[in-house]
Amino acid sequence: ANPPWLDHVEDITALNFINESSILHLLRQRYGNNLIHTFAGPELIVINPLHTLPIYSDKVAKFFYGCQLGDMPPHIYATVQAAYRNMLSTLANQAIVLMGPSGSGKTTNARLIMSYLTSIKYQIISILEKLKAANILLDAFGTAKTSINDKASRYINLTSLDFDNAGNFVGASIQAHLLERSRIIRKPDFEGTFSIFHQLLHGSDAALRTDLQLNLKNSGNNRFINSSDSITDKQNDISNWAKVQNAFQLLGISKENAKGIWFILAGIYHLGFINVVTAENSNKIHYEDPMAAQRAANILGITQEELSRIIFNVKPSSQVTGSNTLSTSSSISSLHSESPPMSPMGSTIESYVRNVDGLAMALYDELFSIILSIINGSLMSQTVHSKHSITILDVPGLQNYDGSRPSGFDDMIFNYAQERVQAYYHNKTISGVLDRYDQEYIDISYSSDSAISPNELVSLFDKAPSQGSRRHSTVRGDQKGLLRHLDEESGYSGSTEAGFIERLHFYNSDSGKSHSLKFSDNRESFIISHCQNSFDIEYNASKWLRYAKDFLLQRQATSILSSSSRSMIGLAYQGFTRSQSLHLKPTSPSRLRGSVSSLHKVNIRGGVKKTAPCFRPIFEMDGVLDSLRRTTVRFIHCLVSKHHQTSDSGKKTSDELFNIPLMRKQLSASELIESVRIFRVGYPENVPYGEFRFRFGVLASADKRTKGPIIDEKTAAKELVEELELDRSTYRFGLTQIFFRATAFYRLVNARDEKITDSLIGVQAYCRGYLSRR
Repeated sequence: ANPPWLDHVEDITALNFINESSILHLLRQRYGNNLIHTFAGPELIVINPLHTLPIYSDKVAKFFYGCQLGDMPPHIYATVQAAYRNMLSTLANQAIVLMGPSGSGKTTNARLIMSYLTSIKYQIISILEKLKAANILLDAFGTAKTSINDKASRYINLTSLDFDNAGNFVGASIQAHLLERSRIIRKPDFEGTFSIFHQLLHGSDAALRTDLQLNLKNSGNNRFINSSDSITDKQNDISNWAKVQNAFQLLGISKENAKGIWFILAGIYHLGFINVVTAENSNKIHYEDPMAAQRAANILGITQEELSRIIFNVKPSSQVTGSNTLSTSSSISSLHSESPPMSPMGSTIESYVRNVDGLAMALYDELFSIILSIINGSLMSQTVHSKHSITILDVPGLQNYDGSRPSGFDDMIFNYAQERVQAYYHNKTISGVLDRYDQEYIDISYSSDSAISPNELVSLFDKAPSQGSRRHSTVRGDQKGLLRHLDEESGYSGSTEAGFIERLHFYNSDSGKSHSLKFSDNRESFIISHCQNSFDIEYNASKWLRYAKDFLLQRQATSILSSSSRSMIGLAYQGFTRSQSLHLKPTSPSRLRGSVSSLHKVNIRGGVKKTAPCFRPIFEMDGVLDSLRRTTVRFIHCLVSKHHQTSDSGKKTSDELFNIPLMRKQLSASELIESVRIFRVGYPENVPYGEFRFRFGVLASADKRTKGPIIDEKTAAKELVEELELDRSTYRFGLTQIFFRATAFYRLVNARDEKITDSLIGVQAYCRGYLSRR
């Protein structure tokens, strides 16, 4: 066991014994004293305090300015300062990845990172306020209340902060991926839709409510949102609505443009009142409430006939009767050739309702793109060219409801994204490090303890079929990913969710297959063991075959917004189209939402299906991780000390304040223990021989510095190391690089900085003396 004087040590690597129990004890002791930050080598652990702490003020931030990592206590500002300093010294783009379950404070910490980086040095003061305004809008349009988190992000946020050569913050760009647009049309009980809907309904003034026709007596009939429910705090909605209005002003959005956005949002809301039914004793299909369709069309600036053509897939030559009815036979025979495919399992009425839902989702998708375009246009510097960037990745946490309800299709998509990030972490800090040691012939006498690699679970989701395999192959060895099976099953006439589960069982029942997939007694459910088998999550596949259909009416939504008779909608849409949201400065490493589709190609069912629900997460995560691979990455592990729910008695015990079983699962899921062990026994800092001589040659005496061309960089590096008299145990020579212990490398960096500082002081003194003598 570790001695008591290590109970509050700032870095896990300083413990005599590194194991699960010792780390949990250290974290609990520090957390009990409000020390929520702990170093884990180059990584940082942050435990959500669940209350406000006075440790993020401007005064505290200034304490970290200009410091090196070894000189700073564990704090999120310390990690950010290290990334900023490394960007300036190496001229390499940096990235900070926030990891952890839902409710662990990733988004809050991402905002703290932005606040610190934008306060160090800046030239354009207005951009700082605009970035804050952008985050307010993203909170409104991209978060929702869930049973795990009161303000859960429902998209992946990739923010790039740009800097010039002097380290001044000059601009930013924000990229959004995997927006949970389906939350518009379906959400679990007691959860909310996107926050902006609640803010609009509770915070808008009487005049705007009248214009948007929000004063409805039957508001409880809305399929998308119930304005009379108590999902959210109305006072908070009113307060947040005022913040949104102020954010629009800071970003330069005119009142007319803002009103156009509210009309689009209200149009989506009114689509939720539309329902399609069959008349009694007749084959006529009609709106249950014709006035609902009339209101939605009016708010969106189109005619009711145009809206009916979209919903009923009627060609322009066909007519919708004045009574808003269609005969079943004529409606089926006049389906629009360009409309999305109908579900072979659903009835005609269900198909029409799907069109309403698809239109609502597509409109919100376009609206979110408009918001992103406005934000990026405001944050982009028009006068200063950026040279370097620091990218911040915030992925929605693991959607785990602890058996309170089964997880759904959208939960699985976010959990897949989490597994992709975890696999990237594993490859970066564990397998990749060990492989590099092997390639460079560096012996650290360590073997990996990982019983299962995250890459295996990722393959369970997205593994492509083997080359040349037949689509209808019944060979169990030809295993494909779950998402690919779902897409294929959804294309068969008469297929069912039970058939999809049977397909999974068939391909994964052999011995030696992944043990992460399990099956329950429910024919439409299955269980996946996520995060190194730390969390068993049950998924209910009910209606998944319908969700797997790409029924997003994107083209129709674009047509509505571009040709709306309401000038304010056209004004909001004009100039802020999806294509413009892909525009970025050439120097920025990021790509905006939707641009990743050109990165990868697969041959599936005759073509690329990048926007299909089952393939969209694969391609978009490919793009996100591809952007990280071009940077130097740092990881921040955000943990939550207890479950979101309170106890039945309302009392909180010490276990509830710091839930040991929950923390143990999070540690296991993060693979942090193995990463720390490898860091301590290994040589984590590595520098190519030529770069090492170039950076640290200044530390050698003048007569020993190498002059002229170098034939053998490795020999020159060895001579420099001998000159510096470094401890032999702190470094190793590889084939192409020299490897250092972390502390030894930090000492070298500090010595170099002091040497350069002394030289600069001498030059400054000489220049001042020369000028005074003139």
